[in-house]
Formats: sequence, structure tokens, C-alpha cells
Amino acid sequence: MGWSITHPVFACGNEKGYINFYYKKNKRKVPTMGKHSKKVFCGDWNTEGLLVTGSEDKLISVSSHTSDNAANSLAVKAEPRDLKWMTMKT
Repeated sequence: MGWSITHPVFACGNEKGYINFYYKKNKRKVPTMGKHSKKVFCGDWNTEGLLVTGSEDKLISVSSHTSDNAANSLAVKAEPRDLKWMTMKT
């Protein structure tokens, strides 16, 4: 999925539904909770350090860059394939 915009953290989803976070500073993988129950397809970071992910289980989840919180999830009708954060213009 890629590097965070604001933190030295890389996120990568796997086929079992887990999202792995790797920290550049100590070059270690951070243990994560299962965010999804099936293969993770896509993800995108926002400027606040939040990661949105989409999976084969038809869920969209939002996690923090530390991965220490439970994910907020939303069920959708189809498999999300290309998620992007949107910036609101005022």
C-alpha cells in the first residue's frame, strides 16, 4: 500500500486480512490486529496518519498509523478496489 505521508511507517496488506506496519526508524514490523477477514486489495494514507483499507470481505476500515486502536469499519456491497482520501475544499 505504501508509506505514510506524515510518519515514517510503511503499511502492507496480506491475503489473510492483516495489515502489517513497518517502522523505518527501528526497521521492525509492528504486530497488528486482523482488520479484515479476507485478502486486502487497496489502501491509502491521509495527512493525519490514518490508513483506509479495502478488502475482499467487502469492508472498508480506517486505522491509525500506530495500529493500536480497533479499526472503524463500514460494510459495502462490492469489493473496494481503489480507495483514496478526498480533501474538502472550503
